[in-house]
Amino acid sequence: MNNPATAIHPALSKYAAVIGLDWAHGQHACALRLADQVGTEHFRVGAKLPQLRAWLAQLKARFKGRPVALCLENNRGLLVRELARHEWIDTYAVNPATAAKYRRMFTPSGDKSDERDAAALLDLLLTHAHKLHAL
Repeated sequence: MNNPATAIHPALSKYAAVIGLDWAHGQHACALRLADQVGTEHFRVGAKLPQLRAWLAQLKARFKGRPVALCLENNRGLLVRELARHEWIDTYAVNPATAAKYRRMFTPSGDKSDERDAAALLDLLLTHAHKLHAL
């Protein structure tokens, strides 16, 4: 999962970056892959609206408004509504059961962490972009 050698899928070629985000009440865990690099950045983003908006502003500035793809579980809630306000972000929502099964393929022990979940969502989008649709 989240193999550093995994290239960006051709279906994602228009994006400056691809992000897997694992939602949480306090902080969201994120895994980010730049389109032109193979390494993955891992970080956390505050879940409160001002923190989320500040992070989105930083992303927009960092990528100069170029499109970004973001994969998360579910397709409702404050986070999804906030992401929908930004035309430069394409949000790919996956069913939580699908995300859990994908994660279990690579961690049969059932060991769970927010960082691992974010990396699994990133890998899911990197690997299966052609089968997923942006909201």
